[in-house]
Amino acid sequence: MPTNYIVSRGECLSSIAKNFGISDWRTIYNHAENAAFRQKRPNPNIICAGDELYVPDPEVGEESRGTDSLHSFKKNAHKTTLHLIVQDEMGRPLKSKPYDLVVGDKAYQGTTGADGSIDREISDDEPTGELTVHASGGGYSWSLTLGTLDPHDTDSGVKQRLSNLGFDVDPESDEWDDAAVTALKAFQYAMDLPVTGEVDDTTRNKLLSLHDQA
Repeated sequence: MPTNYIVSRGECLSSIAKNFGISDWRTIYNHAENAAFRQKRPNPNIICAGDELYVPDPEVGEESRGTDSLHSFKKNAHKTTLHLIVQDEMGRPLKSKPYDLVVGDKAYQGTTGADGSIDREISDDEPTGELTVHASGGGYSWSLTLGTLDPHDTDSGVKQRLSNLGFDVDPESDEWDDAAVTALKAFQYAMDLPVTGEVDDTTRNKLLSLHDQA
């Protein structure tokens, strides 16, 4: 039955849809009952623990077939685009490098772009992945957590972006501790912003431009 659902930490629209037996997260996001949610979260890839959603009943499809033979039915798998920018420890793009990406039970190979970018269409309900970029000195490897980025106007979202950009902060910590302040100051210094250790609008917007819109 339809329900009002409170998002838990680590969830995304794809995982919520899957748990409720809904094949496409867009069924939830675009529902008329979620107009206020769409206004609050215009990017459906970034939601937050505590957000409230209306989850409708799964749609039931019907197909008429004869009973005197066997029939095959194919379920369409919905896709989403994974976009990454990979850099070395000095912040230089790992450009034109071969990579291996594993998401769920699928393996992908490719070459990074001139800006270190990776754009790959993947299934939209996979929560984790592994990325290896082959370069001199042994290359680089990352474990990916997909679909769990918090909004940039939350403390957790700020720490997640700092961590993803290579600054030393624990994105899972609920505390805004000395380590988080130090990482924030390092980011502000690197970006030629006022080094205040405070999460002001200028700092949030810089994180947003570097991380979400790269």
